Amino acid sequence: MVASGFQSGSRGAPLGERWLKVGQIVGPFGVQGAMKVYSAMSDPVDLGRWDTWWLGGAEGEKIAREVLWCKAHGKGLIASLRDVADRDQAAALAGSPIWILREQLPACDQDHYYWADLVGMTVVDRAGHLLGRVDHLFETGAQDVMAIVDEAGQEVLVPFVGEFVDAVDDERRVITVNPLPGMI
Repeated sequence: MVASGFQSGSRGAPLGERWLKVGQIVGPFGVQGAMKVYSAMSDPVDLGRWDTWWLGGAEGEKIAREVLWCKAHGKGLIASLRDVADRDQAAALAGSPIWILREQLPACDQDHYYWADLVGMTVVDRAGHLLGRVDHLFETGAQDVMAIVDEAGQEVLVPFVGEFVDAVDDERRVITVNPLPGMI
């Protein structure tokens, strides 16, 4: 089991499409309109694969912005968008989330999942007992970990690896796990 890391987006976009937050504009870079960009993709440069980014809030309308170029720079990215020609214009976009439609992501290989698709799934043990729902995932360096929150609001952490995850049923939106004694 492998989960490709990026944080989940939200629903509520125009036409009922599913939006995923894949990054954020951090601030200006230089004086000609380039911007520092944070990428939430497991490989940050993957954010540059789209020629259009949608900027805007989780619940509000999103505005399409054409990406002129995007490249790795240090631990992050720098990018240039059409009609952003100076530092002031780039600074005005600081803090803007970057969105794409879920349908724009490439299909995952078998036993690979996007974090955004796992968030909200019901989690049960092998006996079918409800453990809660996936609230979020995070990376530890060794593996991805699911944070599962039960009905009482208690959080349990389960590594998203084959040793602990028996099955992911996309259609029913259920993950079956086999936790160690004392883990849950």
